[in-house]
Amino acid sequence: SFPVENDVIRRWLQSHPLRRTVAIRQSGRISSPLTFGVLRPVILMPKKTDWTDETALRYVLEHEFVHIQRFDVLSKLLLIAAVCVHRFNPLVWVMYVLANRDLELSCDETVLRRFGGDVRAAYARVLIRMEAARSGTAVETGTPPQPDTDYTAAGISSKGRLWYYAGQPVAMIYDDNDSI
Repeated sequence: SFPVENDVIRRWLQSHPLRRTVAIRQSGRISSPLTFGVLRPVILMPKKTDWTDETALRYVLEHEFVHIQRFDVLSKLLLIAAVCVHRFNPLVWVMYVLANRDLELSCDETVLRRFGGDVRAAYARVLIRMEAARSGTAVETGTPPQPDTDYTAAGISSKGRLWYYAGQPVAMIYDDNDSI
C-alpha cells in the first residue's frame, strides 16, 4: 500500500485528532475501504477511489474513524478467536456474522448522527456505489432510461428512474418480443 497525500486528507486528519497516529493509505488489492491496526491504525482505501468526491470521502473516512475510536479491530479479533475455538458450532458462526453486521450498522448510525441533518440519502448512495464497485456491477449516474413508444402505447409511463404500469410501480419488464 502507498500513503495518500492530498489536501482533502490533510484537512480531514487535522480535524480528527487522536492519541494514536492514523495513517491513510491506498492499495490496488482491495475493493472497499477497511481499517486495521490497534496501536497504529491504518485506513486502507482502494486505489480506484475518487479523491475528488469530498463528500463521499468524508463519509467513508468518518465511518472508518468510528471503527478506530471504538477499537472494533479488537472486537473482531475476539469474534475470530471464538469461531476458531468453536468452529463446528453453527451458533458461533451465526453470532460472528450478526456481530459483524451490528458493528457496521452501529458505525453507520454514528456517522449519520455526527453529520446531522438529512444526509441519509447521500450516505446511502455512497454505500451503494461502494458496494457496486466492490461487486463489479455498474451503477448508472446519467439520465435514466425512458420507455420507448411501444411501451408507452402499452400504458407504461415513467417518473424519474421509476416506471409505472396502470399507476403501479414496475419492478422489471420482460419483453419476449425483443430479439438480442
